[in-house]
Amino acid sequence: GWLFRQGATKVIATTRSGIRNGWQRFRFDALVGAGMDLEISKHDVVNPEQCRQLLASAGSALKGVWHVAMVLQDTLFNNMSPDKWDLCNDVKVAGLKNLDEMTAGADLDAFVAFSSVSSLFGNVGQANYSHANAACETLIDRRKARDPSKSVLAVQWGMIDNVGFFTANDAKVLETFLAPQVSFSFFLSFFLSFFLSFFLSF
Repeated sequence: GWLFRQGATKVIATTRSGIRNGWQRFRFDALVGAGMDLEISKHDVVNPEQCRQLLASAGSALKGVWHVAMVLQDTLFNNMSPDKWDLCNDVKVAGLKNLDEMTAGADLDAFVAFSSVSSLFGNVGQANYSHANAACETLIDRRKARDPSKSVLAVQWGMIDNVGFFTANDAKVLETFLAPQVSFSFFLSFFLSFFLSFFLSF
């Protein structure tokens, strides 16, 4: 509902799996029932042709792109397979790259990618996910450099409890985000970044 409250007249939400549970159906019906023009599409933006079709369905009315896709394929790096690496990266990076290239000349009010603090601090078992988010932020930086006047942004989310992916994957989340691992990597990264910043600016 936030996009509609900001003035959006129509929102096309893409999801390869469609509406999967009662909560999603409830929210969709509530928004549509309130008179909001919300459409669910199964176009996959990783596929260039499907991405092109999706953007064409919006036409000249397109005013914003919000890339929020994610897939987790967690494993220690020495066990990482090409398939796990590519699946995680394709959804975020290839999809965003297609959207970026195909809207290069569009007059958009916003072009936003949802990233993760894992791109900054890393996380045990998530080398592929950390790389994917860092690559998305690089694409955002390059788009912003091409036209600084446009609203282009990457949002580094932290771990969000009780919603979306994490609600349906509690066991995996708890296994991956063990507090000692997070605490150690966080404080080590913080200490090094602070020390280097102080040293370089001294």
